[in-house]
Amino acid sequence: IKQRLEFSQWSPDKLWAELYDYARRCEDKRYANDIDHNYADNLITALAPFDVPDSATLCGLLAAEKAEFRWLEIFLVALAGERRVPATIPSLVDRYRIDTDYLLECVTDSLARMGDPEAVRLVRAAFPNESWGFRNFSSAVLADIKHQESEDALLALLETEPNASIRTMLCVGLCQLFSQSGIEAVCREIARGYDRGVD
Repeated sequence: IKQRLEFSQWSPDKLWAELYDYARRCEDKRYANDIDHNYADNLITALAPFDVPDSATLCGLLAAEKAEFRWLEIFLVALAGERRVPATIPSLVDRYRIDTDYLLECVTDSLARMGDPEAVRLVRAAFPNESWGFRNFSSAVLADIKHQESEDALLALLETEPNASIRTMLCVGLCQLFSQSGIEAVCREIARGYDRGVD
């Protein structure tokens, strides 16, 4: 609480400078539990109401930060979600092609926070031709965005998905949406033999 109160007195430029510098100071930290997430989250929460950096700059930074792993990229993903910047959605969905779990969990959280069905459309269009990793992580966002298009996408993808584990995750998504239309499909997967290691 003290930290949030302190940050509430800072200017947007000071908050952004500190977030950027904190990412730089954490460059040698390779694991999620190596940094102070509360500190970063409080900076992002305080910065989110302001247009610093502006949406165009945020999109540009996200486009430039497609590295294997950098804390600045993760902070930018979180800021995009906290600020709900729709222009960042294609860049965020594109990150499901990167093989790094923590970043992809942050992407899912940010897209879910936005709740924009454009993310669902992009995932649905790409899903059938993507890697197992893309399908594994992006299936979660279909459950987290509470929209009719999410239910439609889950039902359609379930019909063509060959992998039992991914099919199980799609069914979990239907259950999380409380999908009445999905009951028959989920029951069919249960009878067929779903992946109990997943759920």
